Amino acid sequence: MTLPRPAGPLRLQPVVTGGKARNWAWTPALGLSCTNCEQPVVSQTGSSMQYLVTATNEYFCTDSAVFDLKTYIRKTVDMPNAFSPNGDGVNDVFYVIGSLKIASVKDFMIYDRWGRPVFERHNIPANDRLYGWDGTTGKRNPGVDTYVYVINLLMADGTTESVRGTVVVIR
Repeated sequence: MTLPRPAGPLRLQPVVTGGKARNWAWTPALGLSCTNCEQPVVSQTGSSMQYLVTATNEYFCTDSAVFDLKTYIRKTVDMPNAFSPNGDGVNDVFYVIGSLKIASVKDFMIYDRWGRPVFERHNIPANDRLYGWDGTTGKRNPGVDTYVYVINLLMADGTTESVRGTVVVIR
């Protein structure tokens, strides 16, 4: 069950049994206040994330756990109108940003100005940058340009919705 929470920072609080943990390692570092502390604070990452924590206790026993952090918005879909896939770790991926009302993204398609498909994914979750577009078309990185996207959603109540718009790739 996923419960909505207020926007803003969130402290991750792992529970350790079998001795006090001495060493901590969190990955990836994206959005975390620290990667070697017990309870890092997650700032807005803009997307659902999966964090791996590894802890070593005072007896040198090591164990790992995964934290799945799911992010949602209040509107059905809120797509940016531009992104910059330049490898700096900020706005590098264009992906479906949606609410809890979305059961799945049936189709996520992107077309160039001539109507040629440059990206498509089907039956994917919303709010996960792993399923987004990295700005490449084929095997090349085009310059600044405008693209059209079409998103077909399956909603939790069984209905479908379509969202269309444009996005500018900024290099």
